Amino acid sequence: MDETFLGGVASQMLGRLTDSTFSNGFLLHGYGIFFTSKRLIGFTYRKFTLVAYLIPFCIFLLWLGILLPTMAWGLKVDPNGFPLPYPVYVMAPLLVGPLVLVVTFVVYLSPRRVRMKIEHQKPTSLTELTRRRPDLSLERADISQVTIDGNPDFRFPNPRTTFTMRTGQQYSFDIGRPEFFTILGRFCELTPPISISYKTVRLSLLQRYSPGWRSLGEGSRPETS
Repeated sequence: MDETFLGGVASQMLGRLTDSTFSNGFLLHGYGIFFTSKRLIGFTYRKFTLVAYLIPFCIFLLWLGILLPTMAWGLKVDPNGFPLPYPVYVMAPLLVGPLVLVVTFVVYLSPRRVRMKIEHQKPTSLTELTRRRPDLSLERADISQVTIDGNPDFRFPNPRTTFTMRTGQQYSFDIGRPEFFTILGRFCELTPPISISYKTVRLSLLQRYSPGWRSLGEGSRPETS
């Protein structure tokens, strides 16, 4: 049987979970998961995320480099007040401007840059999928079960999807895109079918991701809490 491309999802809202709390917290997001009729293939886009958010981080350090010496000077000159070494019209842009830039980058510019980079690199065919070196490649025949549940780590409010191999090894992902579950359903329904199990998930997650979950089959509905 020839291998066919089923589709996939790539986004800053996806990430591969590890056993390291530090890595999960700071080096997680920016990932792509793609399915073929024979494999699950994962690509990391963390480099795009790190580069995009390095700019506001550097601006934040620059802001601290201005703020802290200014505060130290002011306390030395007048501990009961907060004098400025230069007029307000000079200091205000230096103290407020970098902070505004940091917020602008974090809220809008950096996510937009990451999204555009990922969309540009996202494979859309089996040929493109095989051109890049994957972060992870799992044979469908080796996957025994898929488990969808809520992540106990409060930093990750999205559903956690775990692929359990026949060897017992597990691969978990933080999934922040509802359309992922639609493609997952097609992947698991192939012959032989892969079992999908649910653990208790919050009602808010069920409501948000229900379109994708419905595509997994009427008999596979998650319990709610």
